[in-house]
Amino acid sequence: MYLLYLAYSFWSFNGDLLQTQAKNTVNETIFSYRDGLFITLSNPKTISFYLAIVSAIFGVFSLKEQTFSLIIITVLTLAIIGGLYVFFSLGLKKCLRNLKIQRALLKGLSLMMFILALSMIYREFMPYLT
Repeated sequence: MYLLYLAYSFWSFNGDLLQTQAKNTVNETIFSYRDGLFITLSNPKTISFYLAIVSAIFGVFSLKEQTFSLIIITVLTLAIIGGLYVFFSLGLKKCLRNLKIQRALLKGLSLMMFILALSMIYREFMPYLT
């Protein structure tokens, strides 16, 4: 039912998604990037992902000798990926300033949520219908 409510809310939304404009200064972008990097590095899912693939990349026996290089590689990888994410998100933000594109995005999202909600309801009540 909550997905149906969200679908209706997204379908009927007529405002501007970007109405609260943050300052687009270089300092604000750098601080946002830094904060996002620290959040990503402290995310348990990210840490467990890296721990899961570390032994496959470096081998089980050489981890103690490679701890420092492993930390450097992790930070550099996240910095590069984070930089690309910031770059592409700024481009997407410019694209989403157009209200017609925002409305089309919200209508599409609303339709996906509506279909997902209906499929969940169908799966829940299907055993009772047969």
